[in-house]
Amino acid sequence: MPPFEASARANDRGPDMNDIHIRILSAVVGTNRSLEAEQSVLAIAGVRLSKVHVAHGTRSIESIHDSALSVPELLRLAAEAEQEGVDALVIDCMADPGLVALRERVKIPVLGPSQTAMHLAALLGHRFSIVTLARHLKVLFEIAAASYGTAASMASCRWIDIAADELADGHDRIFAAVLAQAVRAIEDDNADTIILGCTGLLGLAGEITRGLHERGYDALVIDPLPATIRQAHALVAAGLSHSRYAYPLPARLRCPA
Repeated sequence: MPPFEASARANDRGPDMNDIHIRILSAVVGTNRSLEAEQSVLAIAGVRLSKVHVAHGTRSIESIHDSALSVPELLRLAAEAEQEGVDALVIDCMADPGLVALRERVKIPVLGPSQTAMHLAALLGHRFSIVTLARHLKVLFEIAAASYGTAASMASCRWIDIAADELADGHDRIFAAVLAQAVRAIEDDNADTIILGCTGLLGLAGEITRGLHERGYDALVIDPLPATIRQAHALVAAGLSHSRYAYPLPARLRCPA
């Protein structure tokens, strides 16, 4: 088989549609959120979810530098997952660390929540705004949008001035801050779609949607991690993965002809 030939079926064994296994790769060290606590938001009937964390890196990803530190571990975890027979991988970080490298490394689908959410927002609306944690993350999303071809649809990036390590507490304060910035994005930036700009805001989309509706705004709110897991499920079910022409296996990893 030519080394660049795209595979119509990501997993050569062919997934059992009643037992699709999607693995979440946490790009930060430690147990930022347990999978058990996330099940009510992430669970899909017939889909087995598992989650692993990098052993080396940072406790939060606040920059492209932090993102890069997690990539060697993510590559290792991705290769292990493919060998175990996992059907798809989802990176649990809005920086999408190592997304291109992981796609080069494995054949199974690999999705990042930032790329997925931006393309869904561009598909389902005209102008999206990202509401993230801090001002310094704005440039990260601007670079990502340019790379993903969605910059023309990005209305703005707003922030709530709350640190990542504060997300476990103060739900009401976080909700109020995100809602306030979502309203400003709609009113001031003409956004029709809101993307939650941190996977640590998991589960907040429904509340933000209701809060917007109560104020007369019928905007779409995207929770990136569950949306990405469902997109991964759809790709596996359709037998699709990334093209090997776009993401060729590194030469040093190819079997001799």
